[in-house]
Amino acid sequence: HWWSYHDRRILFFLVPAKLLTGSMPRAALLEKYSLSEYIPLVNATRTGNLSQFRQTLQEHQELFVKQGIFLILEKLKLQVYRTFFKQMYERAREVEWLSVDHRSTDTLHWLRSPSYLYLGRHKGAKLDLKVFGNALSWAGNEMELEEVECVLATLIYKGYIKGYIAHDRGALVLSKDNPFPAVRALQHPIVAGGRAA
Repeated sequence: HWWSYHDRRILFFLVPAKLLTGSMPRAALLEKYSLSEYIPLVNATRTGNLSQFRQTLQEHQELFVKQGIFLILEKLKLQVYRTFFKQMYERAREVEWLSVDHRSTDTLHWLRSPSYLYLGRHKGAKLDLKVFGNALSWAGNEMELEEVECVLATLIYKGYIKGYIAHDRGALVLSKDNPFPAVRALQHPIVAGGRAA
């Protein structure tokens, strides 16, 4: 039907805009309108899967470039980073101060070292920047420490993370109050003149 075609065209351009504001469409809706190329992007953004995000952009790059939305979708990478780091932080809290056998094959064993995490009772958490580099490496995204710091600085600037980088200590100091705000709570250029451009 002609209306289904037009609905699909509208959704094709609406989905990226909604994703940037933190609104995740259901897989059933995307399948209904034959927009399955967005499903892995939504999943990667929701779960912080950097490898899946990168692979999906590469796989559908020709289509996304042709339709003029590739650069918009690339902006989602900051959200993927945010979710990835949030999950890493939550994992670090779970294993706070646990002893560690550095011979362990546990891929997350580096999170268990107290030297990487300090949780003050009345202050925010301090995370060694090396933790983020190790986490990215484990996830198949090798980055120099300077690059990691740059990504974190951008996430802070755009409001995805509440905190600051303590250069002298080589650490990220997170706010004790909601250090990873919900993306939907932020201002976005699509709906407002906010800083989350």
